[in-house]
Amino acid sequence: MKPIDGLYIVSVMAISSSSTGARVPVHPRERAALGLPDDCDVVIEEVNVFQWSGPDIVPQSDGSLMRANPASKKLTAAIGTAMVGRTPTIVFRAP
Repeated sequence: MKPIDGLYIVSVMAISSSSTGARVPVHPRERAALGLPDDCDVVIEEVNVFQWSGPDIVPQSDGSLMRANPASKKLTAAIGTAMVGRTPTIVFRAP
């Protein structure tokens, strides 16, 4: 997420239980916190980019954009590792 004149542009990867592409598993604690089904993963083949206008993503004091949740940090690290050498499709979405 990056601020631009008070607006935020975010990059989001889908979480799905039906995708057959490259995926990263979501930790059970993170799935439970988000109310997700047991068989869902982060799909890392496509990134959606759009202007975020909602209150759900709030910059943290440490500069991150995530809740202070160890599962979130571990998931982000796992996605970063899985992305090495990959070039996902970038899809620009309208708000």
